[in-house]
Amino acid sequence: MTNTSSACYHWEGEDLLIAVRVQLGASKDKIDGIVNDVLKVSITASTDENDANNHLVRYLAKRFGVDMSSVVLIAGANETDKRLRIQSPVKFPAGITPPS
Repeated sequence: MTNTSSACYHWEGEDLLIAVRVQLGASKDKIDGIVNDVLKVSITASTDENDANNHLVRYLAKRFGVDMSSVVLIAGANETDKRLRIQSPVKFPAGITPPS
């Protein structure tokens, strides 16, 4: 299997490891695309870190077509820039290429 990657993500087998920059307090949840080597994600959550992280995981699980338990925050729990592992995603937002 060939690994497909960009500056903001890479594949480890069937798992997607991705760098995300989160903007809180948006009017709606959305993926803004790959900007400056990160996937920019706007979410409606407030600045409460636990609520925001849970909201982000729930939103990404929906967008990538997986259960919440398949989205793991690996770094950046208290930061705007985060690293996540998404196990065996089945949906792919624009800019994310499935492994070949």
